[in-house]
Amino acid sequence: MVEDTPKAIMTNGVLLFADVSGFTSLTEKYSNDKEGVSGLTNALNGYISNICQHILDNGGDILKFAGDAILAVWKCERKQIAEAIAIATHTALEIQQRNDWKMTSVGVELRVKIAISAGKIYCTHVGMPGT
Repeated sequence: MVEDTPKAIMTNGVLLFADVSGFTSLTEKYSNDKEGVSGLTNALNGYISNICQHILDNGGDILKFAGDAILAVWKCERKQIAEAIAIATHTALEIQQRNDWKMTSVGVELRVKIAISAGKIYCTHVGMPGT
């Protein structure tokens, strides 16, 4: 029997949302370039991989990819929230220092914008069972 109401799991932690800007321009440039889709894929994969590596190296977990954006989390006990915020903030600054203002081979500059949120996090799986 399928329940009508999805169950929510509560945890404490810090969320980091990183959004790549320049993706639309990059897509347009590569669509007119001899490298085409493979060039676009390589440029984006390399850029996003570097961002993900910073998150993983600093103890974060990648929750979701949404196009050119990444959602990551540092779960913690409530009493450790200040430490988790410091780690996520350090990670965000590291990402900015090492990955912001990157020039691609087709002359499009990639930037990364980052937001951080901390506190109670409610996780719910919405959808059909097994999806």
